Amino acid sequence: MSVLNKWNEYLDKMKVGDFDKMDDLEFSPSIGDTNVLHLYLYKVEDKLYEFSIVIYPALASKIDFEMEEDENGDYINPETINGENVRGPMGDYWVSESFENYPDENNVICFKDIAEHKVSDWLKSNGWSKLEEIDPFNKILDYGF
Repeated sequence: MSVLNKWNEYLDKMKVGDFDKMDDLEFSPSIGDTNVLHLYLYKVEDKLYEFSIVIYPALASKIDFEMEEDENGDYINPETINGENVRGPMGDYWVSESFENYPDENNVICFKDIAEHKVSDWLKSNGWSKLEEIDPFNKILDYGF
């Protein structure tokens, strides 16, 4: 089965309102930017989809953050840091459960056909080399959360 056929099959199975993480880009396209970029797919309505790129803001360095221990001496992951819910560890940081669009709310692309040239152009401009390298049925693990 071709990659585009896999994508179309995946899109057909989505329900309106589904919001799925498709891939991660650990090496940001911008020098000095340490954010892990996450590619999400959202089904807006029947036959209308949108890709967006999000980041989970860092709340604290894992090195500098003092963790509590349970009665066995095992560290307990924090549930909140400075009043923010913690999603979990990502690299050297504890990250927020909430996410932000990267680099801003305008970095979203709507499409009806995954084969539209604008989709591959948008992915490439954001650091992903090819749509064909993302298998929608074998999405990467979500950092163990």
